[in-house]
Amino acid sequence: MRAVKTAAGQEELASLASQIWNEYWPALIGQDQTNYMVERFQSLPAIQRDMAEHAYEYWFVMDEDGQTCGYTGGHVEPETNRFFISKIYLKSSCRGRHLAADVISFYVGLCRERGLAAMYLTVNKHNELGIRCYRGRGFAVIDAVETSIGEGFVMDDYIMEKEVPALTPDARLIVMDIDSTLINQEVIDLLGEEAGVGEKVADITERAMRGELDFAAALTERVGLLAGLDEDVFDRAYERVTFTEGALELVSTAHERGWKVGVVSGGFHEVADRIVAAAGIDFCLANRLEVVDGELTGKLAAPIVTKDRKLEALKDWASELGIPLKRCVALGDGANDIPMILAAGTGIAFCAKPRVREAAPYAIEERDLMRALDIIDQ
Repeated sequence: MRAVKTAAGQEELASLASQIWNEYWPALIGQDQTNYMVERFQSLPAIQRDMAEHAYEYWFVMDEDGQTCGYTGGHVEPETNRFFISKIYLKSSCRGRHLAADVISFYVGLCRERGLAAMYLTVNKHNELGIRCYRGRGFAVIDAVETSIGEGFVMDDYIMEKEVPALTPDARLIVMDIDSTLINQEVIDLLGEEAGVGEKVADITERAMRGELDFAAALTERVGLLAGLDEDVFDRAYERVTFTEGALELVSTAHERGWKVGVVSGGFHEVADRIVAAAGIDFCLANRLEVVDGELTGKLAAPIVTKDRKLEALKDWASELGIPLKRCVALGDGANDIPMILAAGTGIAFCAKPRVREAAPYAIEERDLMRALDIIDQ
């Protein structure tokens, strides 16, 4: 994150805002409203006014190579002890790289430093990608508003809020794989059955989970077999999902103890988000499938969630919560879960493939996730 502090920085920010808004927003709100909102809220005079009169702070979002990928900003609301995130915008070429998650982690740290209890933002009700992203980072919808902004234009938004987790010495974070761990099925296999290639997809899945195939290549091959499916397939797949015995009880017990729960998956947000909502899970990372004109293209819409990305998510969430890795728990069944299992203070192979059982410090052979508490509490 690079703070915007100079006049040159403000000019750069205004130029970047115009670029990003015109990449994304005309398809959602139309070009006329996009032009109006850029001029009113994102232009150089608007940025200067917000910074001078309302104590707004802005930052450029940078990638690991130091390239500018977008911008973010907002201000403290002393009367509510919250930080209002007015903007998180990324270039189209930089979306899908989990940078928004990094921005939110930045705000969690900022709120902690300033003693703020929560952060909130507004998101257009039709911005499905944004809503899914924020839900996956622990935001919840607390209200819906329609705001007239002049010239006959209206902002039709959800208000989403995220509490800043308190740092407690006994807090824990549980991170689980979804497919064959949190749930009894492999969602990619369910989708393969819908496409009439169930056996072929299931065979590739099994070999990948045993560590016999490169996970990214195997996923790309399986996703390619789904081309042409209608997007209603996500509804049909979710209807066939069943939670593993003890899954919902483990999540609720964790929450009763003040812990947080996250899921990481080589599966897909289009189904995972529904699973997460049903279980009340706090964090979610999964792949996304590309859909064009209501049909799956057979391609992924974002970089693949690999074993390294799963490990990174565990570390990011733990850092955001202020929980050391030694107080984290990781559960999974496939080879791509091994790095996070080994990184967590309590790493558990759950009804896992032989390679995972050999690597993990702990193992559960019975399909009952509440057995994890026996290990955690010992």
